[in-house]
Amino acid sequence: MIEALLVVIVVILAVGIALAAVSVRVLREYERAVVFRLGRMIDVKVPGVVLLTPAVGGMARLLGVVDRPGGRRVVHLVGLAHPGDRRSPAPRLFG
Repeated sequence: MIEALLVVIVVILAVGIALAAVSVRVLREYERAVVFRLGRMIDVKVPGVVLLTPAVGGMARLLGVVDRPGGRRVVHLVGLAHPGDRRSPAPRLFG
């Protein structure tokens, strides 16, 4: 009985540590990132530690931001293309 409880606790701890390791991202001094949750833009993050929600959250690093007339902003994202796609991702409009 005690052994089974110990095994369950060890498995839960291992899964928790694995999820924590997957959810942490570090942005360098010159990087910015856009955080997505379920495909919608949630926030723009600045350098430092970024925590993501595994399986429902994603992140894309910013390549550049251009302000357009009318308050629109064109954001070039890195990391949204499929791995086999060699083209750069299309700009996304926010704002």
